[in-house]
Amino acid sequence: MKIQAFFLCYNEAPLLPFVLQHYSEFCDKITIYLDDLTTDNSLEIIKQFPKAEVIGFVGNGLDDRLLRTLKNTIWKGAQCDWVIVADMDELLYCRNIKQRLAELQVDGITIIKPYGFNMISDTFPQVGQPITEQITKGIPNEWENKCIIFNPNKINEINYTLGAHDCQPTGEVKLYRGADIKLLHYKLLSLDYYKSRRTISLSRIPKDFQDHVSIYDESDEARTKLFNDYLVSAEEIVNV
Repeated sequence: MKIQAFFLCYNEAPLLPFVLQHYSEFCDKITIYLDDLTTDNSLEIIKQFPKAEVIGFVGNGLDDRLLRTLKNTIWKGAQCDWVIVADMDELLYCRNIKQRLAELQVDGITIIKPYGFNMISDTFPQVGQPITEQITKGIPNEWENKCIIFNPNKINEINYTLGAHDCQPTGEVKLYRGADIKLLHYKLLSLDYYKSRRTISLSRIPKDFQDHVSIYDESDEARTKLFNDYLVSAEEIVNV
């Protein structure tokens, strides 16, 4: 059984070592579409992982319309049993994941909708240890219940909506929804990191799309309150 993962990347150097370490454990190939406006050392980090390859693309800032088009197409032609199409801060998690995917494949499952969680920590993780071992607490988030993994030989079109929070797949569609497969969203990696990433996102949204993006309604105080509320309410997610 072969698994290939696809990601879109813009200035993700702090997170990349953890993401690539995680997916290298069970994916046969990792394809990263690198935004041409990336200015950090993301490319140098990617080159350190043998399973990873880089394809450049011309971005238009943080334009969900363009990103939706890419996510709906970049997986096509993949020679594998499962594809993962995700944002850089989204980690598919399941104990013995390759064995579980093989079992689901035998059962005829062609697309999986994991349960989503916003993972949180008051300190940024240390490179060298899996992030899923360092940051294990989070908050359930239905908005992150995203179908990021499916069988490219059975699904003809995935038809993601903006942000890939929903989809209307066509082909041989047999959905699996089980608590054993989770989507861990690692964006709340210290308050400073979270605020920094949101500020970067804010600066990249095209002007003709700004009215449609909720990030413009956020104040610094609101971000701080959200982070602190999550930190207090977080529960064990990984070790359960």
